[in-house]
Amino acid sequence: MFGVVDFHEIIGCITSALEERDYYTEGHSQRVSDMVLALAKRMGFSKDEVMLFHFSAHLYDIGKIGIPDAILRKNGRLTDAEFAVIK
Repeated sequence: MFGVVDFHEIIGCITSALEERDYYTEGHSQRVSDMVLALAKRMGFSKDEVMLFHFSAHLYDIGKIGIPDAILRKNGRLTDAEFAVIK
């Protein structure tokens, strides 16, 4: 069975792969997860809930990994068709 440390390492690998593809958001998932971690602790959630929020925050942008580079790295406004791909 995996432990918390194992899950954190796996999630770190996944988010690193995303950040390699989308350099614009480098470090973004880490900053978001740090903020969520601090907020969840301050709100008094249990340790298990805090870790669940923390892991989830790391992964909230993971869908970007399947977006074509031409759309992901496009400068300017997306067309309706490009936005449909993202949705």
